[in-house]
Amino acid sequence: MATESRARRPIQKLVPETEKKPATLRLVTTLLGLGQVEVIARDAEAKGYRVSARQAYLRAVTYLRNAAMALQPSDPRYRPAIEKSRALFRKFAALSTPAVEVVEIPYEWTSLPGQFLRPDVQRTEAPNDRDR
Repeated sequence: MATESRARRPIQKLVPETEKKPATLRLVTTLLGLGQVEVIARDAEAKGYRVSARQAYLRAVTYLRNAAMALQPSDPRYRPAIEKSRALFRKFAALSTPAVEVVEIPYEWTSLPGQFLRPDVQRTEAPNDRDR
């Protein structure tokens, strides 16, 4: 009988028994998926596949933000998860066409992170991978 490759094993089997609490399990399985998607994104970017890289970075951002929702803001893992999510979003933004501009919006004594997406007014039909 052939052994399962790491990629084909269910992610739950990779999680140590001590980490199998429901909230922690969601977080760990999401982060394991994130690592795989981040590798895909970096690889696609290195090969010049901008659309694939952009889509993978956005998927990684989604995984990480969902994982962060399982944490309390007081959890020491919360802030690093949010910061990494922002860093991956910036990579997604840099590969977007038209560009997604990452902005800081002044608010009272601080600022809020934001994104500004300009419409592509020159395009008359929907884009596809060949256009990028």
